[in-house]
Amino acid sequence: MVQEARSFESFMKTLKLSLILGFSASLFAFLSLDVSDLIFQSRLLPWIAPLIHVQTLGFHAASRFFPCQKEGFDTGCESFKVIPAILFTNAIVYVLIFTPVVQIYRTLKSRGSSNEKHA
Repeated sequence: MVQEARSFESFMKTLKLSLILGFSASLFAFLSLDVSDLIFQSRLLPWIAPLIHVQTLGFHAASRFFPCQKEGFDTGCESFKVIPAILFTNAIVYVLIFTPVVQIYRTLKSRGSSNEKHA
């Protein structure tokens, strides 16, 4: 019973860290693309394609929630609607990626510290 509680607490810590990393990565990628557009005003720079690629699912979700982007109209596509949809969708995807990575890292780190104690 105690082992299950520790395991659950450990997973919750992993999930919290994954949420923080996922939302941070989503915000960083969006702001990087936005700032790059403001400063350089070019989509031909070498770092733009990867920034667009890692946000593709967010862009697709925003265009499904707000189809005015596909139709070419600006009404109903206010940034206070579109930006949270992009950020939240990307964050969900990143959390799904970060959760196993963080869990593996924490497992390897705890095994390494327990090996140092026995040595």
